[in-house]
Amino acid sequence: MSIHDSRTSIGRAGLMSLMGDPRYTDANHPEHDRVVDLIRRGFEMVMGEADAADFTTLFQNAAGGGERIDLMNSDARADFGRNLLLQAIRAEGATMPSGFDREGVAAPGFRTPLAAPRAEGNPARSGPAERQTAQRTGDPKAPRPPLKPPAPQPGTQATPGKQASPADPVPPIPAYKHDVFQNKPREWPRWHLALDGLTDDRGQKSLSKAERFIYGQIFAAEGGAKKNDASSAFGGVTDGALTDAKKSESTLGRVTRSEDLTVEQLAVAYRGYFKAVLKNYGGRAALNKLADQKTAATFSDTLFMHGRGLGPTLVKRGINKLMDTLTAEDKRKIGLRPLPDASDRPDTIHNLQRLDAVGLGPAVRDAITEQRLDVTDKTEKGKRARIEHFRFSVKSGP
Repeated sequence: MSIHDSRTSIGRAGLMSLMGDPRYTDANHPEHDRVVDLIRRGFEMVMGEADAADFTTLFQNAAGGGERIDLMNSDARADFGRNLLLQAIRAEGATMPSGFDREGVAAPGFRTPLAAPRAEGNPARSGPAERQTAQRTGDPKAPRPPLKPPAPQPGTQATPGKQASPADPVPPIPAYKHDVFQNKPREWPRWHLALDGLTDDRGQKSLSKAERFIYGQIFAAEGGAKKNDASSAFGGVTDGALTDAKKSESTLGRVTRSEDLTVEQLAVAYRGYFKAVLKNYGGRAALNKLADQKTAATFSDTLFMHGRGLGPTLVKRGINKLMDTLTAEDKRKIGLRPLPDASDRPDTIHNLQRLDAVGLGPAVRDAITEQRLDVTDKTEKGKRARIEHFRFSVKSGP
């Protein structure tokens, strides 16, 4: 791993750790704005187009070659990255939130940083490994021994607010939306860092890989974190959808208008919206029961774009159209249920799962897409391009 790749990897791990601070997503907390600003600064250091001098210098002085990073486990990488980011942000003169306001002091719920700050005027590294070497040799400048992965401790659990595993790679921007993010290149990786930072009440990673894919596809389709002048939605979230999301997402309590959401709060709002809209389908877990996450994305975007009234109707119509092409024996073998107009939504998701499980996911996507196009005016080219993308044909790309 190159030194640049190692620096980015460690920086992302540190950002994920900082984003676990409950003040980050709790808009009601008096220090919310300070923590958001701290993480914004960290994000710019790690994901910016140009290296941040303070962070890069600290990293090179503390980490040595990139091969040292390869030996760290996920907790060590998070602690190391967090400590370096805090030092670099402090060096910029930022006002630090409580818990981060003194060097070497960890915020509540965070582990003590791995590397101690260098003494002024002393270029030698002074992390725990150096101190241990100094105790054995009496020489505070003795070279650092090779890092070894810490032995796992039996019965240990992830610290609340921290991810149990490193962040997944940032996927490519869907081809039909490349131009949207050209003028805001940081927003796409920031969105996925926000998704990776969503945790449940136990501090464990909240989104499945399918949900991460779905939220990314919808975020791109909405043009990112921007206001739609026609609908007043921000990132696809209307004020009404925000109200629905707040019923299950208490950290959005003080946000009254969707346009006031940060990128990170927008990710929380997406999760809250789908908690509400999928309630009659068996909850968010229903998405994870689909074999093909692309089919799950088509289903989800239909509910998101067309709303809680028309969306379910379009899904049901599409499934019924596809079922009409199957023989009675095929329906019996697959285990499909009739879907009359009064049919409950659990029957809809049941059939969707059964069709997807036997490899008919592409046919399901085609059928739902045709229903969506039928209710969308041919002059609305942007909307139709979005709908076609969620067909996920070879032509539409990833």
